[in-house]
Amino acid sequence: MKTTISILVLFFAFCHVGQSQERQDSTTLVQIETTDGNSHIGKIVFEDGEKITLATEKLGSLTFKKADVAKVTPIKKSQLVDGKFWFENPQASRYFFSGNGYGLKKGEAYYQNVWVLFNQFSFGVTDNFSVGAGI
Repeated sequence: MKTTISILVLFFAFCHVGQSQERQDSTTLVQIETTDGNSHIGKIVFEDGEKITLATEKLGSLTFKKADVAKVTPIKKSQLVDGKFWFENPQASRYFFSGNGYGLKKGEAYYQNVWVLFNQFSFGVTDNFSVGAGI
């Protein structure tokens, strides 16, 4: 019994549950999509259990309730071209009917069906190795 109590005391002594936290890495750009369909791009400068504050270039600081945020997506530097956000090409590893020489990234996959008879599934095992099968 004493061992259990001492373990619990140590557990709660080393666990820190903060009410709010400042983001240390505020250099990462993110896209915040809200539940009403809007999206904003900026840097998260503050986040706690109830709200997120985003510093945008044109609108200044925006504060969102976490309940209103549908998704927070980090943005790669390659997606910003001349200060504008470009979505990644969903067909980067494909030609019209077949795959090209570029493999899929780790964890990416796609399924293709052409004229009901020709089916193909491809999966990126690693960033340098993809597997595909078709019938």
